[in-house]
Amino acid sequence: MIDLGDEVRRQVQDLRQQWPCRIDARVNPRQRFVSTALASHIHFFLSEAVSNAVRHGKAPAVWVSIRHTRDRIIIRVRDNGRGFPASKNSGVGSELSDDAPKSLRARAEELGGKLSIKSANHETEVLIEFPE
Repeated sequence: MIDLGDEVRRQVQDLRQQWPCRIDARVNPRQRFVSTALASHIHFFLSEAVSNAVRHGKAPAVWVSIRHTRDRIIIRVRDNGRGFPASKNSGVGSELSDDAPKSLRARAEELGGKLSIKSANHETEVLIEFPE
């Protein structure tokens, strides 16, 4: 078992050295033990979400939030980059789940969860929610 809070804090330190942007993270509760396999899934999800925000969105800041409920884990990665261009069917805010990167979608499905991506006003939010 791995303390997810400690693992995320270590990963965020590494990501700060890798990417030229501000990265903040919050894990609630601060200490929660998860399996090595689940910690690995979360690690790769965060790596890809932050990488996409910086490389594609040119985000100067990224905020990561991981929240545990009694039976679910909810991970939110939000940035203040360029966002996504509005599609012909979208209004001011765009729900982009159908256009989500395939690897993020596959990881969410493998965990029995769901993935959504929203973009509006130069802010993008990637949300993955799955049972623990």
